[in-house]
Amino acid sequence: MKITKVESNFLQFKEVEVREATVGDLIQAQRVTGKAEGVEFVAALLSQVATFDGKKLPAEELHKLSATDMVELGNAVAPSAVDGDKQ
Repeated sequence: MKITKVESNFLQFKEVEVREATVGDLIQAQRVTGKAEGVEFVAALLSQVATFDGKKLPAEELHKLSATDMVELGNAVAPSAVDGDKQ
């Protein structure tokens, strides 16, 4: 089997600032998505607690991030969202 990887047109940013999520942020992300976990929940949470090159973005826009970037950003916010662990 031959696999060819091609470049995609992902959203890219120079700087992303992420603040620690509040309980209210978690509740709002859950309201928006109807879930308390998963990629959609993380996108909704990031839309509340992160700025991308100084701008807030809606969760739907964050669906255009690369999976790699979403995982990295999710890891930055997930400890406070999932189980309270501090890094």
